[in-house]
Amino acid sequence: MKIAILNTYTNGGAGIACMRLAAALRAGGHQVSVLTAENKSQKADIQTVMSYTRWRFNFMAERLRWWQHEANKEVRFAFSLANWGKDISQHPAIQEADIIHLHWINQGFLSLENLKQLAILGKPIVWTLHDMWAFTGGCHYASECQNYLQQCGNCFYTKNPQAKDISNQIFEQKRQIYSHFKNLNIVACSAWLADLARQSPLLKNADIHNIPNPIDTDLFKPIDKTIAKQQLGLPTDKKLILFVAANVNDKRKGFEWLQKSLELLKQEQNHAQLALLIMGKIDTDILDKLPLPVHYLGSLSQTEQIVRAYSAADVFAMPSLEDNLPNTIMESLACGTPVLAFRIGGIPEMIIHQQTGYLAEPQQALDFKNGLNWILNPNNSDKITTAARNFVLENYNFKHINLAYTHIYQQSLSK
Repeated sequence: MKIAILNTYTNGGAGIACMRLAAALRAGGHQVSVLTAENKSQKADIQTVMSYTRWRFNFMAERLRWWQHEANKEVRFAFSLANWGKDISQHPAIQEADIIHLHWINQGFLSLENLKQLAILGKPIVWTLHDMWAFTGGCHYASECQNYLQQCGNCFYTKNPQAKDISNQIFEQKRQIYSHFKNLNIVACSAWLADLARQSPLLKNADIHNIPNPIDTDLFKPIDKTIAKQQLGLPTDKKLILFVAANVNDKRKGFEWLQKSLELLKQEQNHAQLALLIMGKIDTDILDKLPLPVHYLGSLSQTEQIVRAYSAADVFAMPSLEDNLPNTIMESLACGTPVLAFRIGGIPEMIIHQQTGYLAEPQQALDFKNGLNWILNPNNSDKITTAARNFVLENYNFKHINLAYTHIYQQSLSK
């Protein structure tokens, strides 16, 4: 089959998941075209559909429009209007495709009107959701709000929440545009997100499935811990607690809860044996305030270096407050490193409590600290490493995910 995959970026969580899916589908025999607004990978088999100048104009125009409504700067990228984009319905890859496969298409790539233009083509459309945006009035994660179950409005992301605010307007616009989708399959990367999508009035006419993201287990695999530490210039006599985020300062990633749990840990253990390993963007003045020595790796882009970081760590601590099916958890488990996380979103589907890691109660620093203690206990390390790796091999391998998507593609074409 000829599949056209659409995603704004080639990097970021959704972009990485999208590129891995394209590789899995190609390995399964499909002809895959990937269309993006920005291609940081520079791979020849990825096509950008607009100039960088045009995309940046779209991006800034949407941000300026949202700036008039946002409650504060902390939510600047938590809400997408989708009022700027590009009509790609006549692009050769779209015209030749048997299946149009949408992923994360916000921030100036496709507008809601562009989605309508694709729907009108009458081709089967599969839409993989990486967050909640497809069925809300514009937010990517609704937190405790459940307005999207009826009709958005009174949005806490806006500075003047009202019944007919911008979220309500977008919700109604989506309702009208989605009526043009006649052959729509929604794929959520977690059962948690699939359950939310099934409750949505916007997606009531779509078939909804749950298929996780794939990972290349030949690339992400364990390296001897001592060797990995030496290759990264890290101390071999310390246990390393790894934290990873594209932007450590993103409140949704919950770094403050890791800090609180480390303060508790410091009070009861000989913390001289522990150190913190951080990968991602962070304000460096924060590093001096942490209760443990810090080894800062910055934002790594080379897969080999990322694999070394996971393999060097004794535990990957991920205190996210909202998340779907994070690639980072999958990557860590594939490298045999257990994961500590809060029991939120799709994360409980990725971690078997006290087998491949530890699930702490949300926003409970004491339980998070208990999880660190449990994972770092030498009596648990070997069995967790094996279980973590095996879980990924069984659930997230290329062949398994390719077969699941192929089944949906075939069903769509037979309608």
